[in-house]
Amino acid sequence: MTRKDYYHILGVEKNATSQQVKEAYRKLALQYHPDRNKGDLNAVEKMKELNEAYAVLSDAAKRKRYDGMRQEYGAHAYDQFRQGYSDQDIFRGSDLNQVFEEMARTRMISQEDLNLFKFVNSVDEAFNYLKSELIKNYVK
Repeated sequence: MTRKDYYHILGVEKNATSQQVKEAYRKLALQYHPDRNKGDLNAVEKMKELNEAYAVLSDAAKRKRYDGMRQEYGAHAYDQFRQGYSDQDIFRGSDLNQVFEEMARTRMISQEDLNLFKFVNSVDEAFNYLKSELIKNYVK
C-alpha cells in the first residue's frame, strides 16, 4: 500500500516556500479539475487529495505539525496526522476559495468552475460535519 505524503501529492520539496506550494497546487488543480476530466473518478479523488495537501501545507501551524510527525513517524506521518485532525480541522482557515477566485479572475478557470467548486466544497463540509456529529452521538 502506498503511503500518502502531502509533499509528494503536490510534487514539492519539504523546503518549498508557500508561494511554491501555491503554484504547484494551482497547476495540478487545473490539470485534475473534475470539469476538465468529466466522468473520471480518479480525477475527483486526485482533486480531493490536492485540496487536502494544499490546506495543510499552506497553513504554517498545520505544516509545522505535519513536518514534526514526518520526522517522528516517517512514512506513517499522514495516518498519525489524520488521527488528530478531522476534515473540518484541516480545511478550517484554508484559502482554497481565494485561490480558485484568483484563478477565475485571471481566467485560468471559468466562473462556472468556481461556482461548482464552492458548491461542492460546501456540500463536502456539511457532509463531514454531519458525519462527525453522528459519530460523536453514536459513541456516547
